[in-house]
Amino acid sequence: MAGDEMTGDDVERGYVPWADSLEGVSVADAERIKVLRISVLRALVSLPLVANECARWAPTLQAARQAALSSPERAVDIEALGLDLVAARFIKEQLRLNWVWLVPALIETVHRMIARSTDTLADALPPIGEYVVASPDVRFQVHHEDAIPIDDVIAEAESLVARLKQHKRDATKSGKGPRKDPAYLEGWARWLVEHRIGKREISDLARENHLAAGHRGRYPQDCDCRKQIYHGIAEAERLLSLGIQTF
Repeated sequence: MAGDEMTGDDVERGYVPWADSLEGVSVADAERIKVLRISVLRALVSLPLVANECARWAPTLQAARQAALSSPERAVDIEALGLDLVAARFIKEQLRLNWVWLVPALIETVHRMIARSTDTLADALPPIGEYVVASPDVRFQVHHEDAIPIDDVIAEAESLVARLKQHKRDATKSGKGPRKDPAYLEGWARWLVEHRIGKREISDLARENHLAAGHRGRYPQDCDCRKQIYHGIAEAERLLSLGIQTF
């Protein structure tokens, strides 16, 4: 619909790292978000809709890259090329997603594919640390007017470390802590993309998961995997919407 179309005034040009903040998000959730973002990106580039759109950007990036290589003073300027706004419109209007971090992530993936001469976008995916916000850090500061004995500072620091360790233990016990195997997060991301963008039915994803996971019994009579799919998609959307910059 015309009212849903994006104009230049609707989205801030470029990516604003400081606006993509996980302040207030637990360390466990931040770790999950890292894995989910790269997993969503991997699932997206496997879709023909996304692969074809990214292929349209490749000639522009290729020309800009050649120009930059021929002149040390020049660099690939995404804003000058206008690709940031093109990508933002595609993500919002075609994919119906509002995550701004996908703008630089998709563009950089295409640029990597060109620079590394890889055959597919999947081969050019960045590591988890890129275009993914870092886990929240803990900063220990001492504000004082008078001198504080060093033993008091050490005691306060040790108390903080003890509280953080207890928080991690509590999160793990409650099932909210990070797992060593991120496969479940990759599954959540894939279900989210395939359902929302690929329009696959929940029942189809559930049947596939039932077989792939080797669940006992018949689907859905003995094992209704639809609950697992609904839960995974809902959790992925919740986590990916925490503290991020959106359109």
